Amino acid sequence: MNRMFASPPPNPGLHLFPWNPFPETLGFAMTEGARSSLAGSMPMLFAGTKPDPLFISIKGRITESVMTSSAIRELLADTGGWHPISPRLAPQGIDGLFIKVDGQGRPHGLLVAEAKFGSSQLGQTLSGRQMSSPWVQLRLHRLASDYSRFADHLRQPCRFMTQMPKDVRGLAVPLQGNRTATIWIDDNGMPTVYCRHPATGSEVQYQLRLVGHHLEAGAKGEIPYRARLFRLSTNGKQFVMESKPLDSAGHLIGGPENDGRVIRGPFSELTPRVQHSLVRVLEHEFKAQGYGPNEARQMARRASQDPEYLQNMRRQAVWSWRAGLDWRISVAGGVAMLVASAFELIAVGMNRSDSWERAGTRVLLAGVSGIAGHLAAAQFQALLVGTEIGRNILHCLPETIAGHSSANFLGSSAGGAVASIVFLIGFRFMGWTDNRELGRGMVSSIGGVTAGALASAATMATVMTFGTASTGTAIASLSGAAATNAALASLGGGSLAVGGGGMALGSAVLTGGAALVVVGTGIALKLAFKKLDDIHQRRLIAGRLEVVKALTMIA
Repeated sequence: MNRMFASPPPNPGLHLFPWNPFPETLGFAMTEGARSSLAGSMPMLFAGTKPDPLFISIKGRITESVMTSSAIRELLADTGGWHPISPRLAPQGIDGLFIKVDGQGRPHGLLVAEAKFGSSQLGQTLSGRQMSSPWVQLRLHRLASDYSRFADHLRQPCRFMTQMPKDVRGLAVPLQGNRTATIWIDDNGMPTVYCRHPATGSEVQYQLRLVGHHLEAGAKGEIPYRARLFRLSTNGKQFVMESKPLDSAGHLIGGPENDGRVIRGPFSELTPRVQHSLVRVLEHEFKAQGYGPNEARQMARRASQDPEYLQNMRRQAVWSWRAGLDWRISVAGGVAMLVASAFELIAVGMNRSDSWERAGTRVLLAGVSGIAGHLAAAQFQALLVGTEIGRNILHCLPETIAGHSSANFLGSSAGGAVASIVFLIGFRFMGWTDNRELGRGMVSSIGGVTAGALASAATMATVMTFGTASTGTAIASLSGAAATNAALASLGGGSLAVGGGGMALGSAVLTGGAALVVVGTGIALKLAFKKLDDIHQRRLIAGRLEVVKALTMIA
């Protein structure tokens, strides 16, 4: 009789808390860690051994952008401050156009440059040899007309913006005080001006006319202009950037042996301005190819430091079993062990740790789980971006989720879930739990990590849809990293400039809120399991009482 009413044996699992949240916390920690480290291991999936059409298609834009953003000004720093303007509203324009302005914003110098990569040469066109006087003057005349036309547009009301939208092609115009504005016509036909500093429509209009007149004078031969050939090439691990003068026929002055001005060296020895512009240009090009923000950033860093990688990059990733097998795997294991150690110390302080031996075993088990989670995350993302089936799945998803690429988000979430599952399986292998508790622990862990990931994604999606940046711009009108940064700053109470906590606080709020959802979901599921156990126990007792009652009546 006593045996019939005996309580079931206590759960042999962890006894740190009434509902131990460690598996969910471990999974969430691995999820957050994987999101920041996965992109670092992805460049290997795009690495090739021979030149690929990807580089051939973007090398001209890379060379032109580096020349315009930094290289020419570095090479010609001793000749005065050159301001780049944006001459390309249509194909077949001038690669680089630079002017000098005085303190009042009046132009008084003109430099025309053509960008080439490697051994590419100046070619013949219907209007003459590239960079010859007829070729240059025709294009200066067209560009002067564009500046005059945009000046006429500013007679009507215009809109000023402090955020530059993505992929806008407009005209850059230098203003007084070393300021620059960019003007374009939006889809509604309204003139739109981007300027980081205060400016007026009349000021921009006046400067557009000044620049237009200056370019027209160059087209008519009334003022001289400088002609330069800019060449970007690589030599092993070194970048070579050179600027050579050209004559009126478009030939090098002094012949091919003329060295001109040269910047040569590995990425680490380039000037900070050139380094920054090279990484930024590469990142922009990789994003344009469809890579996620994190992947584009990591590949840009790799390509800028290794020119051979840049030239041999594949257009599409190829899955590799080595994905995840790098130094980051030790970091993942170490982080998991630190999280486990913190839980064990808390358990010791609460007198809930059964032995130091078991505590040490659990810490080691957490390290193994962290390593398994990191590998699973890397492999999951590699399969998504490096196989045809995976790419088809990604095409059905949004480009980014919670500020990360879909592949990165799904891979990190899968890694967190795997870390929790491996930890629980280790418990079962050590004999510290049974199959029923193992299954329930898996459900709680996977449910917690999934809920945390979905909460993070939903929060970012809501802020990016309905939020407003500190500048007053709707975050929904932004894209890419600008939208993500603005959303994080909004979660942090605004940017640092307006007294808010900025992106750092926003990231902490997002992570902390998701962590609460993870633990809360895990505890809720365990409470639900406990409720089911209580119902089952009451029914069992009621059944036993019925048996006893029946036996009594028979007796």
